[in-house]
Amino acid sequence: MTAMSKLERVIASVPDVLSFVKDVYGASVEYPTGTWKTVEEHVKDQMADIQENRKLPDSKKFGVFIGKFLYVQIRSETAEKAMEYISSNFASPDELAATDADLLATKLRQLGYRFPDKAFTLVEISKILRDKFNSKVDDYIRFAKRNYREDPILEVRGVGFKTRDIALSAFTAEYSLVDVHIANVLSRTGLILKAYLYGLKLTTDRSDENNYFEMTKLLSKLSKEANMMPFEFDQTLWFFGKDYCSPMNCDKCPVKKCVTRSFKDSVE
Repeated sequence: MTAMSKLERVIASVPDVLSFVKDVYGASVEYPTGTWKTVEEHVKDQMADIQENRKLPDSKKFGVFIGKFLYVQIRSETAEKAMEYISSNFASPDELAATDADLLATKLRQLGYRFPDKAFTLVEISKILRDKFNSKVDDYIRFAKRNYREDPILEVRGVGFKTRDIALSAFTAEYSLVDVHIANVLSRTGLILKAYLYGLKLTTDRSDENNYFEMTKLLSKLSKEANMMPFEFDQTLWFFGKDYCSPMNCDKCPVKKCVTRSFKDSVE
Protein backbone atom coordinates (compact mmCIF):
# COMPACT_ATOMS: atom_id res chain seq x y z
CA MET A 1 0.00 0.00 0.00
CA THR A 2 1.40 3.41 -0.97
CA ALA A 3 1.95 6.25 1.46
CA MET A 4 -0.71 8.31 -0.36
CA SER A 5 -3.34 5.59 -0.08
CA LYS A 6 -2.64 5.33 3.66
CA LEU A 7 -3.11 9.08 4.00
CA GLU A 8 -6.35 8.93 2.05
CA ARG A 9 -7.60 6.13 4.29
CA VAL A 10 -6.76 8.12 7.42
CA ILE A 11 -8.63 11.19 6.16
CA ALA A 12 -11.63 9.07 5.17
CA SER A 13 -11.75 7.61 8.70
CA VAL A 14 -11.99 10.97 10.49
CA PRO A 15 -15.56 11.38 11.76
CA ASP A 16 -17.79 14.32 10.95
CA VAL A 17 -18.08 16.37 14.16
CA LEU A 18 -21.88 16.45 14.23
CA SER A 19 -22.02 12.70 13.60
CA PHE A 20 -19.45 12.09 16.32
CA VAL A 21 -21.51 13.97 18.92
CA LYS A 22 -24.65 12.12 17.88
CA ASP A 23 -22.82 8.78 18.19
CA VAL A 24 -21.35 9.37 21.67
CA TYR A 25 -24.31 11.15 23.26
CA GLY A 26 -26.06 7.86 23.95
CA ALA A 27 -23.05 6.16 25.59
CA SER A 28 -23.60 5.39 29.28
CA VAL A 29 -20.78 6.51 31.60
CA GLU A 30 -20.28 6.65 35.36
CA TYR A 31 -19.65 9.98 37.09
CA PRO A 32 -19.39 10.56 39.94
CA THR A 33 -18.95 7.08 41.36
CA GLY A 34 -22.22 5.16 41.18
CA THR A 35 -24.03 7.66 38.95
CA TRP A 36 -24.70 6.17 35.53
CA LYS A 37 -26.05 8.49 32.86
CA THR A 38 -25.61 9.01 29.15
CA VAL A 39 -22.94 11.43 27.97
CA GLU A 40 -25.73 13.75 26.85
CA GLU A 41 -27.32 13.74 30.32
CA HIS A 42 -24.00 14.44 32.03
CA VAL A 43 -23.24 17.32 29.66
CA LYS A 44 -26.69 18.84 30.19
CA ASP A 45 -26.12 18.64 33.96
CA GLN A 46 -22.86 20.55 33.59
CA MET A 47 -24.48 23.25 31.47
CA ALA A 48 -27.34 23.55 33.96
CA ASP A 49 -24.81 23.99 36.77
CA ILE A 50 -23.31 26.98 34.93
CA GLN A 51 -26.73 28.61 34.69
CA GLU A 52 -27.37 28.04 38.39
CA ASN A 53 -23.94 29.35 39.39
CA ARG A 54 -24.57 32.59 37.51
CA LYS A 55 -27.67 33.21 39.65
CA LEU A 56 -25.85 32.78 42.96
CA PRO A 57 -25.38 35.72 45.36
CA ASP A 58 -21.84 37.09 45.57
CA SER A 59 -20.93 35.12 48.71
CA LYS A 60 -21.98 31.78 47.21
CA LYS A 61 -20.43 32.67 43.85
CA PHE A 62 -17.10 33.32 45.53
CA GLY A 63 -17.26 29.94 47.29
CA VAL A 64 -17.80 28.10 43.99
CA PHE A 65 -15.06 30.06 42.21
CA ILE A 66 -12.35 29.70 44.85
CA GLY A 67 -13.30 26.08 45.51
CA LYS A 68 -12.52 25.10 41.92
CA PHE A 69 -8.83 25.68 42.60
CA LEU A 70 -8.97 22.79 45.10
CA TYR A 71 -10.04 20.18 42.57
CA VAL A 72 -6.85 19.84 40.56
CA GLN A 73 -5.21 16.38 40.78
CA ILE A 74 -7.26 15.14 43.73
CA ARG A 75 -10.31 12.96 44.30
CA SER A 76 -13.50 15.01 44.18
CA GLU A 77 -14.86 13.77 47.52
CA THR A 78 -11.72 15.00 49.33
CA ALA A 79 -11.83 18.36 47.58
CA GLU A 80 -15.53 18.71 48.41
CA LYS A 81 -14.79 18.57 52.15
CA ALA A 82 -12.21 21.32 51.78
CA MET A 83 -14.50 23.33 49.52
CA GLU A 84 -17.38 23.05 51.99
CA TYR A 85 -15.13 24.34 54.77
CA ILE A 86 -14.00 27.31 52.66
CA SER A 87 -17.57 28.17 51.61
CA SER A 88 -18.89 27.89 55.16
CA ASN A 89 -16.21 30.00 56.79
CA PHE A 90 -15.29 32.65 54.20
CA ALA A 91 -18.16 34.56 52.59
CA SER A 92 -16.02 36.96 50.59
CA PRO A 93 -12.53 37.49 49.16
CA ASP A 94 -11.96 40.04 51.95
CA GLU A 95 -12.41 37.41 54.66
CA LEU A 96 -10.21 34.78 53.00
CA ALA A 97 -7.55 37.34 52.07
CA ALA A 98 -7.28 38.33 55.73
CA THR A 99 -6.85 34.79 57.06
CA ASP A 100 -3.55 33.21 58.08
CA ALA A 101 -2.47 30.89 55.26
CA ASP A 102 -0.54 28.62 57.64
CA LEU A 103 -3.59 28.09 59.83
CA LEU A 104 -5.73 27.42 56.75
CA ALA A 105 -3.18 24.89 55.47
CA THR A 106 -3.33 23.08 58.83
CA LYS A 107 -7.12 22.91 58.62
CA LEU A 108 -7.05 21.58 55.06
CA ARG A 109 -4.59 18.91 56.15
CA GLN A 110 -6.92 17.89 58.97
CA LEU A 111 -9.73 17.50 56.44
CA GLY A 112 -7.59 15.02 54.51
CA TYR A 113 -6.67 17.41 51.73
CA ARG A 114 -3.27 16.30 50.42
CA PHE A 115 -2.15 19.65 49.02
CA PRO A 116 -2.23 22.05 51.99
CA ASP A 117 0.00 24.50 50.09
CA LYS A 118 -3.14 25.35 48.13
CA ALA A 119 -4.10 27.44 51.17
CA PHE A 120 -1.49 30.01 50.13
CA THR A 121 -2.85 29.95 46.57
CA LEU A 122 -6.41 30.60 47.78
CA VAL A 123 -5.33 33.48 50.02
CA GLU A 124 -3.31 35.13 47.23
CA ILE A 125 -6.18 34.79 44.73
CA SER A 126 -8.53 36.33 47.28
CA LYS A 127 -6.17 39.27 47.74
CA ILE A 128 -6.20 39.87 43.98
CA LEU A 129 -10.00 39.74 43.85
CA ARG A 130 -10.14 42.16 46.80
CA ASP A 131 -7.52 44.61 45.59
CA LYS A 132 -8.10 44.62 41.83
CA PHE A 133 -11.73 43.61 41.32
CA ASN A 134 -13.62 45.07 44.29
CA SER A 135 -14.10 41.52 45.64
CA LYS A 136 -16.52 40.83 42.76
CA VAL A 137 -16.13 37.51 40.95
CA ASP A 138 -18.24 38.83 38.05
CA ASP A 139 -15.86 41.76 37.56
CA TYR A 140 -12.94 39.35 37.40
CA ILE A 141 -14.71 37.03 34.93
CA ARG A 142 -15.33 39.94 32.55
CA PHE A 143 -11.70 41.05 32.87
CA ALA A 144 -10.33 37.54 32.22
CA LYS A 145 -12.38 37.21 29.05
CA ARG A 146 -10.81 40.38 27.63
CA ASN A 147 -7.30 39.70 29.00
CA TYR A 148 -6.89 35.95 28.66
CA ARG A 149 -3.09 35.89 28.93
CA GLU A 150 -2.62 39.09 30.96
CA ASP A 151 -4.38 37.90 34.10
CA PRO A 152 -2.90 38.69 37.55
CA ILE A 153 -4.25 35.43 38.96
CA LEU A 154 -1.90 33.59 36.58
CA GLU A 155 0.98 35.13 38.51
CA VAL A 156 -0.01 33.25 41.66
CA ARG A 157 2.18 30.23 42.39
CA GLY A 158 0.43 27.03 41.43
CA VAL A 159 -2.03 28.61 39.01
CA GLY A 160 -1.73 27.95 35.29
CA PHE A 161 -4.08 28.53 32.38
CA LYS A 162 -5.91 25.24 32.79
CA THR A 163 -6.40 25.68 36.55
CA ARG A 164 -7.69 29.21 36.01
CA ASP A 165 -9.96 28.07 33.16
CA ILE A 166 -11.50 25.38 35.38
CA ALA A 167 -12.62 28.10 37.79
CA LEU A 168 -13.95 30.32 35.01
CA SER A 169 -15.88 27.45 33.42
CA ALA A 170 -18.06 27.24 36.52
CA PHE A 171 -19.76 30.43 35.27
CA THR A 172 -19.36 30.49 31.50
CA ALA A 173 -19.31 27.89 28.71
CA GLU A 174 -16.81 29.89 26.66
CA TYR A 175 -13.78 27.96 27.93
CA SER A 176 -12.50 24.49 27.12
CA LEU A 177 -10.31 22.45 29.46
CA VAL A 178 -7.80 20.31 27.62
CA ASP A 179 -6.68 17.20 29.51
CA VAL A 180 -5.46 13.68 28.75
CA HIS A 181 -8.98 12.24 28.29
CA ILE A 182 -9.86 14.87 25.71
CA ALA A 183 -6.51 14.55 23.93
CA ASN A 184 -6.96 10.77 23.74
CA VAL A 185 -10.40 11.01 22.14
CA LEU A 186 -9.17 13.57 19.61
CA SER A 187 -6.19 11.38 18.73
CA ARG A 188 -8.01 8.03 18.60
CA THR A 189 -10.90 9.27 16.50
CA GLY A 190 -8.67 11.32 14.22
CA LEU A 191 -10.40 14.61 15.02
CA ILE A 192 -6.96 15.92 16.02
CA LEU A 193 -6.08 16.00 12.29
CA LYS A 194 -8.52 18.84 11.78
CA ALA A 195 -5.99 21.05 13.56
CA TYR A 196 -3.88 21.02 10.42
CA LEU A 197 -6.86 21.87 8.24
CA TYR A 198 -7.39 24.91 10.48
CA GLY A 199 -3.71 25.88 10.26
CA LEU A 200 -3.03 25.24 13.95
CA LYS A 201 0.46 24.25 15.09
CA LEU A 202 0.32 21.34 17.51
CA THR A 203 3.39 19.56 18.87
CA THR A 204 3.90 16.36 20.85
CA ASP A 205 5.54 18.31 23.69
CA ARG A 206 2.93 18.46 26.47
CA SER A 207 5.08 20.92 28.41
CA ASP A 208 4.79 23.43 25.55
CA GLU A 209 2.42 26.13 26.87
CA ASN A 210 1.56 27.24 23.35
CA ASN A 211 0.28 23.73 22.67
CA TYR A 212 -2.46 24.30 25.25
CA PHE A 213 -3.59 27.44 23.42
CA GLU A 214 -3.61 25.64 20.07
CA MET A 215 -5.67 22.80 21.54
CA THR A 216 -8.21 25.22 22.99
CA LYS A 217 -8.45 26.88 19.58
CA LEU A 218 -9.07 23.47 18.02
CA LEU A 219 -11.83 22.67 20.51
CA SER A 220 -13.40 26.07 19.86
CA LYS A 221 -13.50 25.42 16.13
CA LEU A 222 -14.77 21.85 16.54
CA SER A 223 -17.48 23.08 18.91
CA LYS A 224 -18.71 25.47 16.22
CA GLU A 225 -18.94 22.57 13.79
CA ALA A 226 -21.01 20.74 16.40
CA ASN A 227 -23.20 23.82 17.08
CA MET A 228 -22.11 23.74 20.73
CA MET A 229 -20.36 26.03 23.19
CA PRO A 230 -16.65 25.21 23.76
CA PHE A 231 -17.23 23.89 27.30
CA GLU A 232 -20.24 21.88 26.14
CA PHE A 233 -18.17 20.14 23.45
CA ASP A 234 -15.23 19.82 25.84
CA GLN A 235 -17.41 17.98 28.35
CA THR A 236 -18.78 15.70 25.63
CA LEU A 237 -15.21 14.61 24.87
CA TRP A 238 -14.29 14.40 28.56
CA PHE A 239 -17.13 12.18 29.74
CA PHE A 240 -16.73 9.91 26.73
CA GLY A 241 -12.95 9.79 27.10
CA LYS A 242 -12.81 9.27 30.86
CA ASP A 243 -14.88 6.10 31.14
CA TYR A 244 -15.51 4.81 27.63
CA CYS A 245 -12.95 5.63 24.95
CA SER A 246 -10.17 3.04 25.12
CA PRO A 247 -8.39 0.83 22.57
CA MET A 248 -9.87 -2.10 24.54
CA ASN A 249 -13.41 -0.85 23.86
CA CYS A 250 -13.15 -0.37 20.11
CA ASP A 251 -15.43 -3.33 19.37
CA LYS A 252 -18.34 -1.76 21.28
CA CYS A 253 -17.59 1.89 20.54
CA PRO A 254 -20.63 3.81 19.25
CA VAL A 255 -18.51 6.10 17.04
CA LYS A 256 -19.13 4.86 13.51
CA LYS A 257 -16.09 6.49 11.89
CA CYS A 258 -12.81 6.32 13.78
CA VAL A 259 -9.17 6.28 12.68
CA THR A 260 -8.07 3.84 15.41
CA ARG A 261 -10.75 1.25 14.66
CA SER A 262 -10.20 1.62 10.93
CA PHE A 263 -6.56 0.62 11.31
CA LYS A 264 -7.32 -2.15 13.80
CA ASP A 265 -9.78 -3.65 11.33
CA SER A 266 -7.24 -3.43 8.52
CA VAL A 267 -4.67 -5.60 10.34
CA GLU A 268 -7.05 -8.23 11.71
